[in-house]
Amino acid sequence: MGDHFKLEFVNEQRQLVSTKASQCHLYLAADGGPTLNVPVDSLSMASAAWQHYRDRYGFGASAMKRSCGSVYAPDGTLMACVSYNGRVWSPTNELLEEAP
Repeated sequence: MGDHFKLEFVNEQRQLVSTKASQCHLYLAADGGPTLNVPVDSLSMASAAWQHYRDRYGFGASAMKRSCGSVYAPDGTLMACVSYNGRVWSPTNELLEEAP
């Protein structure tokens, strides 16, 4: 996951912790919706932001553009991926967070 970033379990929420001041971000891009980089502090925040984006613009999974739902560290390291249903996965396909 990158030398300066890790997932840490804090207050029953998986927090994205960085030793740098910059924040992780969720990349959102789909046909019918704007392309966004949303700052996120936790995996549950990334899941909620993804679900809001999906529901707001009303698109299906096939409309997702490449890397949509990816959570990146400030240095560009892939930290996690949010799937269409809101579940969050590690880059090695380990389930990290169920959708709320």
